Amino acid sequence: MSSTEYIDQVNRLINLQNNYLTIFLGVLAVVIGFFGVIQWKLSDKQIERIKNEVELKITEKYKKEIEDSFQQSHKIIIESQRVAVFTSIELITITDIRLKGIPNKVANLLSTLPTLENIYSEEASILLETLKYLLKYKDKVLIEDEKLGNLLGIEGLVMFIEQRAPILFLEENKSILYRYKIEIMQLIAEHNSINEE
Repeated sequence: MSSTEYIDQVNRLINLQNNYLTIFLGVLAVVIGFFGVIQWKLSDKQIERIKNEVELKITEKYKKEIEDSFQQSHKIIIESQRVAVFTSIELITITDIRLKGIPNKVANLLSTLPTLENIYSEEASILLETLKYLLKYKDKVLIEDEKLGNLLGIEGLVMFIEQRAPILFLEENKSILYRYKIEIMQLIAEHNSINEE
């Protein structure tokens, strides 16, 4: 092989290697570019997911704090209302000489506490004493023009006690409440039989 042939052969090999290297670098650039685009998309999705998770956690945290604060405020309001309501009920039975309106007044006062699920034993005692008082003076409380309304008010008072009083209080006063329930049911039955005639 002559030197020119040898140089041509080397140039051809160099060009061939150059072509292979260009193809390899091109393929490598496409592969790297492809993985770069995939990584960029994944990064955007991950950033968006992390952003959403952070927003959700912050929302849940502050929502819980706001709900807790609202519930605490609500409890304080109910506690202050319940003291006023039960004090008023106690005062009504002591001071009101017009006995006929007491059941409705008591029912109206209790209706201001619609979310009150439980009452304390002291409060149940106040209501039980009010019930005793109303039934003791039933001839003055149950006058004809408002008799049914007052009977239903007294019955509502018994149900209020039974539904919300502590179990221990209910067990201690079971016989009294049962006796009063029967008496009220008899009075309602008497009233209904009189009105049917």
